[in-house]
Amino acid sequence: MSKQKPAGPYETVATVIAQEPAGAVAYCLTLECPEIARSARPPQFFTISCHPLTGDGADGISLDPLLRRPLGFYRLRPEKGEFDAVYQVVGRGTKLLATLKPGDRVRVLGPLGKYISPKDVNSQTVLLAGGGVGLPPLYSLAETLKDAGKEPIVIAGARRRETLIAPTVPRKLKRPVGGRREVQSLEPFARSDIDSVVALEEPEDGFFEGRITVPLKEYLEQDYEGGVEIVACGPPPMVRAIAGLAGEKSVKCAAIMESRMGCGIGACQTCAIKTTSGYRRVCVEGPVFDSKEIVWE
Repeated sequence: MSKQKPAGPYETVATVIAQEPAGAVAYCLTLECPEIARSARPPQFFTISCHPLTGDGADGISLDPLLRRPLGFYRLRPEKGEFDAVYQVVGRGTKLLATLKPGDRVRVLGPLGKYISPKDVNSQTVLLAGGGVGLPPLYSLAETLKDAGKEPIVIAGARRRETLIAPTVPRKLKRPVGGRREVQSLEPFARSDIDSVVALEEPEDGFFEGRITVPLKEYLEQDYEGGVEIVACGPPPMVRAIAGLAGEKSVKCAAIMESRMGCGIGACQTCAIKTTSGYRRVCVEGPVFDSKEIVWE
């Protein structure tokens, strides 16, 4: 699965179109920014200032925090020049982002990082496995793969239902798994007619019980005429577990890595992770890596 680098990035200003809750623990931010919306490809990302512009064009009334926050693309609407990003409030920066309102203008930089091109995906079926804010980037990737004639299947993991970043709906799977055909699926994927299953550590009817590797293992035990590979995105411990299972089953796995980030353009090297080829920057050489290249610590 190759990684591509398109045009950009663009240092520009975006306008807030909407900001709404995404599940019980996150927000969905809609921005208008034609340059980025038309050039972004999943699973790239962008960085955003925590403060809106004032009338004189300055970044708000404070430089605390100074650094921008990296966000992944959830839904891309290039024809409208818009895109969505989902984030959780975990600190001062994201708390400030949650105060943005329609009409606010903010500085953004993107798209950043490399992307996955469907033409470089060798298998017909792609298992997209993730959790937390790692799920939204998988939505735009799933739609891209589906439009290219691939079969994306989404596997989500969470501690309990309330921590999911999207509601669930009953769905009859096109490809039954683990003896199940009727499950609770994530609503955004169901709306796009993409199969998804959810594993919860605190069990409920309609969900797999346990960690994300439970349904993933069930899928990997099936036969796929056109081959199968995995894309993982989420908290590093989750991605590590997915990569480990992929290694056991000798299945190719692309890992979309999360990391603390400073500049977003490779200068500060804050986001560097250890690989078999030395340290690599998530913002430049990533965020997509072959899982076999990552040295898990």
